Amino acid sequence: MKKFTFILLILTVFVFTTFAQNTEQLYEQGRKEYKAGSFAKSIKTLSKVINQSSFYYEAYAYRARAYHALQMEDSALLDFNTSISKNPKYLLAYYYRGVYYFDMKDYEKAISDFSHILQKKPDYAKALSYRGQSYEAINKDKMALADYTHAIKSGTKNFDLYYRRALLYKKHNELKLADYDLGKAIQYNPDCQEAYSLRGLIKVKRGHYQKSIGDLSKAIEMNPDDQVALEARARAYLETEQLDKALADYNVLVVKFHTRNVEVYMQRGKLFVSQGAYSKASKDFARTLRIDPGNDQALVENAKVYLLRGRAQQSIPLSKKAIHFNDENWEAWYVRGKAYFDLNQFQNAENDFNKSIELNPSAQAHYYRGQCRAERRELAGACEDLKTAEKMGFELATEDLKHVCK
Repeated sequence: MKKFTFILLILTVFVFTTFAQNTEQLYEQGRKEYKAGSFAKSIKTLSKVINQSSFYYEAYAYRARAYHALQMEDSALLDFNTSISKNPKYLLAYYYRGVYYFDMKDYEKAISDFSHILQKKPDYAKALSYRGQSYEAINKDKMALADYTHAIKSGTKNFDLYYRRALLYKKHNELKLADYDLGKAIQYNPDCQEAYSLRGLIKVKRGHYQKSIGDLSKAIEMNPDDQVALEARARAYLETEQLDKALADYNVLVVKFHTRNVEVYMQRGKLFVSQGAYSKASKDFARTLRIDPGNDQALVENAKVYLLRGRAQQSIPLSKKAIHFNDENWEAWYVRGKAYFDLNQFQNAENDFNKSIELNPSAQAHYYRGQCRAERRELAGACEDLKTAEKMGFELATEDLKHVCK
């Protein structure tokens, strides 16, 4: 009898061990299928595990992740909750449920799960990162910054944390700190195209135009469709007087991307003016106005083009419209005044130069108002304006002073 009992015991242990090993193998198979992206297969395999052992809390958590990957959200949440109910100390279930809540934009619940983990593991960088992102999503930037900083101080070399903190610094115009963090992000991940692009953009904002070009060129090389980097590099080329390169970038933005950024058309139009390509310039300023009909500066720039082409009469309606949209645009008053001057309508011209000088006392406005006064034989006022223009560095005024103010 004792021998029979012993054999039965051995047999029971063997069967139980074999059963447990089979369950464990199925669980590992389900995990591998999940990691391979075979989510439906993973669910089927993990369901077998759960059917064999309903207390296998890890299987519920992995199946929940597979459900979530297939956007079967109700099933995913049910499994996450079941996993936690079977083992309230299983932190991975809290973590992945937190990720689930984050993806579902239920940020308060995500924060609760990540906070539960961080009470047990305060330096868990991934949980700090997700909680920080959740805080950002509900506009608690200080708490987000604290989480990112905590994770970084814990010694992590996760480039994404530096990148995210840089984004937050940029949002609050802490550009020097953002620049530093992006350098660390690139150090830990030299293939992070977004970091090169953002660092280049920040260097442009800080006025470090020449330094920005290397980062922006690297970003564009890695992703030719990075329109923001291309716009920033065009600006950097413009500021460093590499005008041909700036024009090339603006051309790509227009031809390839069909950009609706009015600044691109405005700057390209000005470059065309500098090359004497007045028809092309007019087209770009007209494009700006199709995108932004109330853009007073585009009207002014187009009015200038008509002046350069000797078509003062056609310049006047454009300046007039600019003044209608923004009567504090000193340049609009000046350009219309210059058009009147070219048409020998000196009183109208002087009135516009008066307003331009009131808004912004430029050398050109003083010079041409002086010319208007000279034409109308108001020599005292003419001399005063010409002397002012000369003091402001307007070279034409020096020669005219000899003839007007004898």
